[in-house]
Amino acid sequence: MVEPQKKIKAVVILKANCIRNAGLENTFPTLHRQSIERLILPVFDFNIEDEKLAELRFYPTILKGRWMHLFVPKDAILAIVKLENAEDNSTLGFKTEEIEQTPAA
Repeated sequence: MVEPQKKIKAVVILKANCIRNAGLENTFPTLHRQSIERLILPVFDFNIEDEKLAELRFYPTILKGRWMHLFVPKDAILAIVKLENAEDNSTLGFKTEEIEQTPAA
């Protein structure tokens, strides 16, 4: 049985090459297109206390409601957007119900 999804806390914007270099393109299928430079990742939990790594917990679409715990180098993070109200993510144009990849500008 799949547990209810936790509420999104923040949106993390990552460099797509970090995910490609780690060989995780299958987790984010649209990263197979080379034009994708940024990965916008809605997370329900994150930790940036480590000196070099950030911990991210999120629901990848490919896992159909199950979460994933990903450790990424801090220098792969472009921004972390944390709002008082998670519903404001959609006001800013972020889709909070699924992983979203953005093409290069």
